[in-house]
Amino acid sequence: LNNLASLHELMGDYKQALPMRRQALAIMEEELGPDHRDVATCLNNLASLLKTMGQHKQALLRHQQALTIMKATLCPDHPDGAIALGNLASLHQAMGQNKQALPLYEQALKIVEKKLGPDHCDVAKSLSNQASLHQAMGNYMLALPMHERALEIVEKKLGPAHREVATSLSNLATLRQAMDQREQALELHKRALVILEATLGPDHSQYAKILNNLATLHESMGKHNLALSMHQRALE
Repeated sequence: LNNLASLHELMGDYKQALPMRRQALAIMEEELGPDHRDVATCLNNLASLLKTMGQHKQALLRHQQALTIMKATLCPDHPDGAIALGNLASLHQAMGQNKQALPLYEQALKIVEKKLGPDHCDVAKSLSNQASLHQAMGNYMLALPMHERALEIVEKKLGPAHREVATSLSNLATLRQAMDQREQALELHKRALVILEATLGPDHSQYAKILNNLATLHESMGKHNLALSMHQRALE
């Protein structure tokens, strides 16, 4: 059921996926008991879907239930607990509750650094999450070294042409753009675009997203014709 639900989610069929997620949770609770860590996984899956559907209050309840189970069944610094903390933080951020999100992100980062080492890709992801929150709060100078370190980790671990590197480049470019460092942002967006064209192709939605970001940047620099052509390419 979970696999089928995941497939429906990938296809954007959220209404089809939702009863499957709920049924999978009910089965797990009946077979394993309400406090099993596999039940927590089902709760997280359901919560993530509810968040995607904009049902934030229901998602919050499910994420909190999952975190309670994980705290009871796992050691305090287990990586799965960090994932649950990150999920809950992300939801608080989506709800505009940045002050609640920040300590959860900080706790998750400490766990993954301790258990997986400072150069693990999960550390890079945790850094990016926390940096994005700082950026949203206007704390650009706190966000900058985090985005830079995340980029350094994924380049080292995955190679300079991996699509995760493109994501990190794009994150850093968006921050540089917010800091009015347009030339630096321009180069970062271009690097990300080259990687995505090679790895995903020019018809992929992620490529179109970066192209739109680059077009918006050109527009802010007064290059309106170039920006227009890029926006049109992104829509094709």
